[in-house]
Amino acid sequence: TSRITSLCREREIVVALMTDGRFSGGSVGLVIGHVGPEAALGGPIAFIEDGDEIVADLNTNEVNCSALNDQRILEERRTAWKKTVADNGGTHPNCGIADTRLLQRARHSAVPATRGGGLHPKREVWVRNARDALVSDFIPKNRFRS
Repeated sequence: TSRITSLCREREIVVALMTDGRFSGGSVGLVIGHVGPEAALGGPIAFIEDGDEIVADLNTNEVNCSALNDQRILEERRTAWKKTVADNGGTHPNCGIADTRLLQRARHSAVPATRGGGLHPKREVWVRNARDALVSDFIPKNRFRS
C-alpha cells in the first residue's frame, strides 16, 4: 500500500479508499475503513459493483451507494450473493481458501469489529455492559474549506 500512496503523492492523484478491512499505509486522500458489517458476512459493501456511485458526505458522516437505495437492486444483489455463498459451501469464493487448520479455525471463530472483534468460540462475544450506539451532535469541520 505504501507504494500506491507514494505514487499518488508523486503524481498528485487523489483517490478515495473504502474498505471493510484494515488499510495499512492507506493514508492519501479520503480513507474510510472498517466498514461493517463486512462483505464476508453479507454486509452492504458486499453488494457494491463496479461502476456504482459511492457518495461520501462528510457533512453528515454518511457513506451511501446510490444503486443500493433502490430496494429491487439491493434484493437482487443480496439474493445473488447468498446463492454464490450457498454454492460454495457457506463461504464466499472471494474469501479464498482456508488451507490450514489454523486458518479454518480463525474463519469459524472470527467476530467482526462491529461486534467486538477478535476470535471467539462459536462467534459468541460476551460484552460486559452492552449498550446501544449513541447518536452524537458532532459536526465534522474541514479546515481546508472556507
